[in-house]
Amino acid sequence: MPRRQYSREFKISAVKLVNEQDYSVVKAARSLGIDPSSVRQWLAKFGPEVQPAATTEASLRIEVRKLRRQNAELLMERDILKKRRLTLPRSRHEVHLDPRELRGIRGAADVPGVGATDTYPVWTQVLEPPDPPH
Repeated sequence: MPRRQYSREFKISAVKLVNEQDYSVVKAARSLGIDPSSVRQWLAKFGPEVQPAATTEASLRIEVRKLRRQNAELLMERDILKKRRLTLPRSRHEVHLDPRELRGIRGAADVPGVGATDTYPVWTQVLEPPDPPH
């Protein structure tokens, strides 16, 4: 089988995968379909020529914007999950009543925790299971 020849650009792009994209030597070799020892040799030969991209102030600003956006998204997801946790029943006999949904229902004023104001906290009552018949 003849020995394969690779162009200088191909070798440098393999080195860039390792230096700039944080690929391992083995992962870069697999993705390119070559032997890892070739990539190691090219790193030794072209590594000093191919330096990782310098982080400029503009690239740092872009990254900060991206991270702030991601942080805001994660905070929103966390807040949603916190609210969801509050509405999950703690036992199978727990019932959540939202007083806003009780308006207009006859006898709703008799339910403890429901008043005549417009803003209500969600009211929770734990109902005990009925005693089994003797």
